[in-house]
Amino acid sequence: MKFSKRIFLILTLLFSCLIFSQDTSKIIGEWTGKDYTGNEGKFIFYDDNFASMTISGEFIDGKNYKINGGKNDGKTAMLKYIVDYSTNPISIDFIALLLENKKEVEKGRILAIAKFISDSEMKLSISITGKRDKDFNVENFENTIVLKRTNSLQ
Repeated sequence: MKFSKRIFLILTLLFSCLIFSQDTSKIIGEWTGKDYTGNEGKFIFYDDNFASMTISGEFIDGKNYKINGGKNDGKTAMLKYIVDYSTNPISIDFIALLLENKKEVEKGRILAIAKFISDSEMKLSISITGKRDKDFNVENFENTIVLKRTNSLQ
């Protein structure tokens, strides 16, 4: 009887891990879309939690972005993301990092929410107020973009 319970527990744990690993990779890939003004945006979510994006025509390489101008001119910046699939809508934190003395130093976070419309389409709302939106509505319509997967990167 003890042996059966152990096997059941191990199988349950393994099955849970497989489900979790499949769910967390759902966002990985290249996504493109247009905002309400017609500006095209591109987001790339890598499996190592780096993110790259194109905003207003400028590509920001999340793994190795050289800053041009300002007090951090010439320094290397990075952009990472954390996804919480347990919330509805999904919570995403974009984390801006600066490489200082060979260490990643967090400089700020952009809070977002996402909702998968299908496996190849998602709605993303990025908050510019420093507070995460609770849902998609008329108040955050201007910060919302519908993205379509253009490459799965897997």
